[in-house]
Amino acid sequence: MNKQLKAATDAVETARSAEINAYEPFNAAEREHGIGSDAARKVQAETVDPAQGLVDETERDLMNAPVKTMAEVLRKVAALLHDRINEDAIERIQEDIQSVLIEDPLTGLCARWKRIHRAEQAMLKNDTAGWFETPELVDMRQAKREIEVQIMDHMPRTPEALASLVDMYWITDGPASLTGSEGWEHEMNNPTNRLLAHIRRGAAHIAGLDRG
Repeated sequence: MNKQLKAATDAVETARSAEINAYEPFNAAEREHGIGSDAARKVQAETVDPAQGLVDETERDLMNAPVKTMAEVLRKVAALLHDRINEDAIERIQEDIQSVLIEDPLTGLCARWKRIHRAEQAMLKNDTAGWFETPELVDMRQAKREIEVQIMDHMPRTPEALASLVDMYWITDGPASLTGSEGWEHEMNNPTNRLLAHIRRGAAHIAGLDRG
């Protein structure tokens, strides 16, 4: 949870607790002097009203606290789900959800990188003459490097982007042998490759994708 959101959430919890405590002397005044009595109204003005005002203020701060992930959106929702939740809070939550669900540029960057990589591998496979430094291949490798630089500037913000990034890492650092081959089985005995395979499948599952 980011620091501003945590501070706002903590402030709301503290204010709500103070509001509950503020009702104790108010209820006692009503019991002793009667509902609507001057004594009860005095206590309300001095303790209950300020406490309610502080709750309203801290809830507004929480509504305005920035969120960057769906987990933070859900934490904000949980903090605002209260018997006094208002329409402003509901609208702000909807805005936060939309801001988190925007398309992540990493998804497109990884997709472009993989398209170029597949074309590069196909060209290498068909290059029986051994000319591995053709202008086309040089251009493809340069294009991949440029995309990789852009990728390094972005942190994944959606399940799809994280799954795409892990899949790209699997291509570059996972087993090099043909899937299902004896060499692949040997490489999959490596704990690092097994862990990466679990992460790759798990990220894809969370994103609703299919990874073999």
